[in-house]
Amino acid sequence: MTGLDWWMYHGDGQHTGAFFDNSIPLNPSTAKFLRQLPPIVLPNTQSTKGVPAIVSGQAYVGTTSAAGGGNLFRINLTTGNIEATFTSPTPPSKYPDGTALKWPWGTGFASTAAVVGGDVFCASLEGAVYCLDTESLAVKWSVDLQHPDPQHHQFVDQGLVLASCWTSPLVVNNRVFVGFGRGDDGSTDPHDLAGFGFVYCLDASTGNVLWLFCTSLFEVGQDNGPNQIPESLVNVALSSLFVSRPDPPNRGAAVWSSCAYDSGLNRIYVGVGNMAGGGGLPGPPYSNGVLSLDADSGQLKGFFEPAQTDAYVASDTDLDMAGSPTIFTNGQGERVVGIGGKSGSYFLLSADGLNKLFGRQLLPYKYGQPIQDSSGAAINSGGDYGIFSAAAVDETEGRLFVVMGGSVDPSSTPILRALHWDDLSDAWPTTTIDGISKYDVPGAQQLYQSWPQAKFTDSSPAIANGVVLVTTSAYAPSPAAIYAFDCESGELLWSDAIDQVCLGPALWPGGVVGLGGRTFRSWIVRPTTPPPPIVADIVPQITPLLLSS
Repeated sequence: MTGLDWWMYHGDGQHTGAFFDNSIPLNPSTAKFLRQLPPIVLPNTQSTKGVPAIVSGQAYVGTTSAAGGGNLFRINLTTGNIEATFTSPTPPSKYPDGTALKWPWGTGFASTAAVVGGDVFCASLEGAVYCLDTESLAVKWSVDLQHPDPQHHQFVDQGLVLASCWTSPLVVNNRVFVGFGRGDDGSTDPHDLAGFGFVYCLDASTGNVLWLFCTSLFEVGQDNGPNQIPESLVNVALSSLFVSRPDPPNRGAAVWSSCAYDSGLNRIYVGVGNMAGGGGLPGPPYSNGVLSLDADSGQLKGFFEPAQTDAYVASDTDLDMAGSPTIFTNGQGERVVGIGGKSGSYFLLSADGLNKLFGRQLLPYKYGQPIQDSSGAAINSGGDYGIFSAAAVDETEGRLFVVMGGSVDPSSTPILRALHWDDLSDAWPTTTIDGISKYDVPGAQQLYQSWPQAKFTDSSPAIANGVVLVTTSAYAPSPAAIYAFDCESGELLWSDAIDQVCLGPALWPGGVVGLGGRTFRSWIVRPTTPPPPIVADIVPQITPLLLSS
């Protein structure tokens, strides 16, 4: 692993999402020469929901299916060959009583693997964490977080609750950090209950659980400690490190985001979702907010929860902190945690204490008010929009780039926000049109789209030498696309249309990598051929093809 490897989610343990190295051929002058390599169709799978990890020219790509498990592929970026495959076991299709079982979010690998030394660490939606050999993808160890696994000091039994691992493993200091749980989408049906959420710390060599932290508060007025397990989830004898406690009054608070790590404080940070039943803010701890935990012990070091006034409209209730944290040092030398969520707000928090430094609502306002529909009612974001990913950090310009996962008004919400990292003010020029502030940069029309050409993305942006890249998904007849913007000016430098959803991008020294459905796609800088047309110029040509397919 080198400084030019995209070895885990968003490039590193701080989720900065950036490469700054002159040996990389991608920069604002060369972005127009990005060319797509021949796409690779991935076998035996339905879709991809995670961004690749890339180490030493090898891409590790996870896939999902509705109920049959998933695959992890190792792809040689130079040859395009799939050189190794790991297939996760097919999970049960029925509950013990014979009732048909349906995994709520599918099965397989929906997150980014972490590649460290000779190991690949990955987490499946059905709650298993694997350590695989980097070359063969043979299993070195696995641990089941859904059911008791005493051999690995895993004593939690979620029973009939189909909790999941959405989070990408964070691997530092020979430890693996993952989140787990099922949130507010459960019901009173015993086969469809919400679960309890947990942050796990595993030994990277063995898979043994070193500590866990329950994200539902056990007792009002007393913070949770590590290694406390709700008594209804304990069906085997506990080791001396763990203790059973009466169930918390609230379920949910699943961990949706991936953990980030600060080496100076030796702490991890992670975003947490709603309690079961939803509700506004403030909610019961530790829902809808950000946790800070000691990386060695799991002791709680801080918790931040936004206010209801941080939501786009006062009636919003689905306010998961769905984005992953980004950790950086700002212009004043402060260590900062940046994070956003479904509310549409982005926050800057002190790394030591999680005190709020700045916050800003990034969904659009018209004449200072939330965007309204034709009846004059404010559009409720309803949790379908806002921020679902990690920001990218431009250390040379002191900027953050934040992707908007959707929009209450596609013509007014940019797919990408460029912000000063000290106060979250806009870093690109803006102009006000009909009471709405919008970016005023060359190619800005590709940041804003009206239906039916609306674009959205829940992927994280990536930066290479002053170029910020972002991918979008498709709403027919608009194609999905990948875009390159100049970090400093906001100018659209390059784009490429794709006929299906595109996740990513991840970076490698030759260029960028994205994924679309069952197709693996990558681009390299190749200045010997004319650049492709900008997406805006070819949409009219693609539209008839999409409508007829």
